[in-house]
Amino acid sequence: MRAFHSFIIPLCLLISTNTFALHANKRANRLAQGDKASQSIVKLIIGGASCTGSFLSKRSILTAAHCVPGWETGDNLTIITYDGSNPKQAYAVSWENAQMEYHPSYNYLVAANDLSQVKSDLAVITLKNEVPDARAVYLYDDLGQDKDFLEYAESLVGSSVYLAGNGSRQRLFRRGLLATYDFIKSLTKQTTATLTEATEGTLQFETKRGTKVCQGDSGGPAFLRSKNGDMIQLGVVSIGYTGNLWAKNCGRTVLYASVGGDNLEWINETQAKLESR
Repeated sequence: MRAFHSFIIPLCLLISTNTFALHANKRANRLAQGDKASQSIVKLIIGGASCTGSFLSKRSILTAAHCVPGWETGDNLTIITYDGSNPKQAYAVSWENAQMEYHPSYNYLVAANDLSQVKSDLAVITLKNEVPDARAVYLYDDLGQDKDFLEYAESLVGSSVYLAGNGSRQRLFRRGLLATYDFIKSLTKQTTATLTEATEGTLQFETKRGTKVCQGDSGGPAFLRSKNGDMIQLGVVSIGYTGNLWAKNCGRTVLYASVGGDNLEWINETQAKLESR
């Protein structure tokens, strides 16, 4: 994998139209300000592209592998942290002191809508310097469960989960007062969805009516609230279903790479390896 280099410089935070596309009108569907899970979500911008990720630690970020190729152009990376639905801080990251690695089974040469790639659509980015306000996400191995991840996920089918992402909502108006109103509506950032299917390495969710997962949400987490109240990340968003096509744009039926089993083992090993260098 290509190494990239980084140092972190705080920036003045500017809200762009590439905020979360996962939107719901009810506040109950959003992670509360101060919730550790909301502080683990990160927006990633490289050049003109936007993705989502979650902090594994103050240095490492989990995201989707299909987000990574655009970052190998040499453009700087911008990281935006959150608290609840509120943008908190932006950091400019150069490519001199950081590393990236994507899942070894992921193949960039296949078609973008090839569903066989979903289960390995994972990448870890590790920065040399810490992001001060990052909060590490809880993963399945933090639960201390005796069940393997697939068995556990299958038992959750029909359950409600939280989705979060940084995509651009498909807006109807581009100019004038209506455009301003449409932009404000697009600034909501999280929603709930139902887990409809769990297979080896892949989870499928159905969002609520009127809510879609869109471009820029890629790499974003799916959270389940555990019995002790902690939010556990179950998956990383890969691809959505729109009409009769699987495509990386807006859709209500969404496939996630699971963050459990062999995938979780790879994530833990890769994070440890990159952080030790």
